[in-house]
Amino acid sequence: MTVMLRQTAPIQLPLEFTGFKLLPVFDSIEFQGIVPPSLYHYKLEVGPEMRSLFCAWVVLKEDSLAWNAFQELFRETLNRAASQMRGFFGLELLFMDLSGGFSSFHPGNLAQLIINHSKQLEPGKQILVHYASLWMILSKRIVADWGKIDFKSRVEVISKPEQLDLKLKGFLRNAANIPNEAGSPLFALFDLGQVPVLKFGAEEQTERIRRWLESLQKAIVPVPEIHICQQGKCIEIAAQFGFRSV
Repeated sequence: MTVMLRQTAPIQLPLEFTGFKLLPVFDSIEFQGIVPPSLYHYKLEVGPEMRSLFCAWVVLKEDSLAWNAFQELFRETLNRAASQMRGFFGLELLFMDLSGGFSSFHPGNLAQLIINHSKQLEPGKQILVHYASLWMILSKRIVADWGKIDFKSRVEVISKPEQLDLKLKGFLRNAANIPNEAGSPLFALFDLGQVPVLKFGAEEQTERIRRWLESLQKAIVPVPEIHICQQGKCIEIAAQFGFRSV
């Protein structure tokens, strides 16, 4: 059974949270925690009902240069911040947009922002941090006379895009272990790269996804609502292949 890594408490996100502006409209959003190893769980209020939203991040191996460069710069920034902090902290990166490059990313400014926020936290508390296109949750775990920030990358590098269906199946399988709200769950796969992971029309990938959706329909299993967000737009998989999701 998959166990969700919860924050100290669910945390409410502002409606201007840029991460989900391309997804169906919702009235409120709350981060619930991480479903290991790399699934983000949110709760959405959509009109009179509540829905679970599960998100994951991917990038193609052939297109991971920008992500690798960002990851190195980000870790260096966290090390800089930690050297002036007191305590053991955790940091969860909820959203990032690398499409515009690093022109708006200034390590010194971000490090100082994290330092300033850390001074507001008592052990067991957390705070939402927003910088440029980054949305993060900083939490304080224990008091110490030294500083350390625990950060784990949850972006999966995909080397075989033709087998994207396997990623989607695993995505749903992990989410199935989490109790769902009244409404049907919503899924979103965010592609960090410039080369799209979903290549509709690419023969092997397209056929594998189509066969999977057909198998669900034939087994009278609800076709899930999965969005793949890449290159500034979100594509609803079932609709793209002529199926109706729930």
